[in-house]
Amino acid sequence: MVDTILAGLAHLATLSYWGALLTGVFVAALIGLLPGVGTPMVMAIAIPFILFTIEDPLIGIVLLATIGGVSSSLDTVPTILLGYPSAATQVTFLEGHQLAERGKAAHTLGATYAAAGLGGIVGAIALVITIPIIRPFILNFGYSEIAAMAIFGIAMVSVLSSGAMAKGITAGMIGLLLSAVGVHWGTGTERFTFGDLNLSDGLPMIAMTLGIFALPEVFDLSATGKAVSSKGVAVISNKEVIEGAKAGMKRWKITIRHSLLGVFLGMVPGIGGAVIDWLSYAVGVALSKDKSQFGRGSLDGVIFAESAQNSKEGGQAIPTLAFGVPGGLSWVFILYAMLAYNIAPGPQMLDRHADITIMIAVSFGIANLIMVAIGLCMTAQLAKLTTIPYIGIAAVILPISFLSAFQSGDGWFGVIILLVFAPVGLLMKAYRWPRAPLILGFILGGVIEKNLQSALSAHGAISFITRPITLTLIVITVATTVLLMRSNRSTAAAMQDDEDIVAAQAHASLSLRDRLLAPWRGEHLFTLALMAVAVYGIVGSASYADSARFLPIATCSVVLVLMSFQLIFGRGRRTGKIMDIGLRSALVPEALANGVKLAIAMACYLLAISTIGLMYGSILFAACLPLAMMKGRSAVITSIIGILIVTGMSYGLLDYYMGVYWPEPYFGEWIAGLFK
Repeated sequence: MVDTILAGLAHLATLSYWGALLTGVFVAALIGLLPGVGTPMVMAIAIPFILFTIEDPLIGIVLLATIGGVSSSLDTVPTILLGYPSAATQVTFLEGHQLAERGKAAHTLGATYAAAGLGGIVGAIALVITIPIIRPFILNFGYSEIAAMAIFGIAMVSVLSSGAMAKGITAGMIGLLLSAVGVHWGTGTERFTFGDLNLSDGLPMIAMTLGIFALPEVFDLSATGKAVSSKGVAVISNKEVIEGAKAGMKRWKITIRHSLLGVFLGMVPGIGGAVIDWLSYAVGVALSKDKSQFGRGSLDGVIFAESAQNSKEGGQAIPTLAFGVPGGLSWVFILYAMLAYNIAPGPQMLDRHADITIMIAVSFGIANLIMVAIGLCMTAQLAKLTTIPYIGIAAVILPISFLSAFQSGDGWFGVIILLVFAPVGLLMKAYRWPRAPLILGFILGGVIEKNLQSALSAHGAISFITRPITLTLIVITVATTVLLMRSNRSTAAAMQDDEDIVAAQAHASLSLRDRLLAPWRGEHLFTLALMAVAVYGIVGSASYADSARFLPIATCSVVLVLMSFQLIFGRGRRTGKIMDIGLRSALVPEALANGVKLAIAMACYLLAISTIGLMYGSILFAACLPLAMMKGRSAVITSIIGILIVTGMSYGLLDYYMGVYWPEPYFGEWIAGLFK
């Protein structure tokens, strides 16, 4: 084994290894910096090229592992600077983007690089140390344990909705309900598909995430007519980036603590990056003495998430290499490449193929350090994006979002899903509903349902709750939930502003009759709409097989109870501060006028993509929006940059390189038919 490891380390002296590593780092950096370009998509594209061009399995697997392992190091840049979160950077978006708005973008990114670099190194070391001893423990994780861990994730994010507990839990239940759309894995029952084949495979994750999180932020900030940061360029400098990195290193204790937590959570199959993000944040908030800044822009909150996010890859490698169960989506592709190279996971990864194991770990450590260096060198320039009027950024992000939804969601169906969920995200922002539980519920819905039902079938209800690890996880879930709920009472109180406090006191003084007679607002109509969805969910699933209707009926019942309580006792009450960002344009006088202009621009964009196609319509939108809503020389420069970026994305990446099939636009065919 020692000879094998030394043979692996010998690759450090070869050009092929460094070529593969640097290529992987470069691709990972692009994935992190380009909004909407997901790691799984790029890895799926890369696998055929790697298998057909690289004969040495160690080099090929290291290249693929590097792409998947460090792509999260720079995804904080679009999240913090542009307000463009992915599923796994929602905490960073919540805390870090608010810091960017206060002119601390460079400082915050410097701190995240320090946390990410240290977290990645901790994950690499944990991989080397843990694989020989963790296999027996991981093998005891069956259906029951994975279901219990997923439920733990839902509970944690829901209780973090400090000022809107009922809304947070309801959002999580709606997410679980949405995850039920499609063909039931056990019975083959079609659930809520309305006869549409596109819905048979469920709702597309990327399009949903873009609709719930990305587009509402773009619309909101664009309506303000301002830049992301209101503090100008005073603090955007290399010095500030370095100072931020120093501030991150000073927090090395919490970074190591949450890096180890990320490794542990990453070892649990089925727990994805989005869950780890929030679980690490939940633990950090619970252990912090001063909770007053969380949800308002906390550097500690960013570090809680980023350190765990970058160490999780080392944890996810462990079940993948130890016994062939991918710890995360990226590791599905790495496992596929291993099998294609005739390398089976298991004990031989510590024996005959120990060189691959050790070089994956070494590559993680080296690649993380390189990514930190790239971030530190580039941030001073990238941070200046926060001084650009957001409408210029929207001119690029909006068409890229539509292109990403199209590519990842069965063509026009993905675009439709994007358009359906964007208003939902806006309404949730406007009415102070936390959006993270909805996405998390959607991610975990299939994990919970499949593993819970499989566990009950295999072990029965009694055995399910008495399995040692399952019972331990259930006890931890209940205890942690109770502790967090108590802790969050003081947190919620600390987060309230004077307006919230006055509103809460006024509501407390109302009698039940006064609450019932309180005037109806848009929020109440939104609540009634959710209740109508829940009623339909119960009625619509009544004819399904028992196992297929359990999840919809259970989630819809919880929604009905909580929303009924909200309408009866919560009428007239202002929701407290939540772990999300509300409408920032609400208090801007010119927001309505800007919003109308943006709505007209979007209508023109939809007409364009329906007439001349998505690719050309997107390029045209990127060219025209800055010219229509910006002034002076900056409008022209922004328009040119937008054309180059969107053209590169649509024509260069999707059309030329990926060979995406662009269907004929509906109106274009109709117009062409008129002239025949």
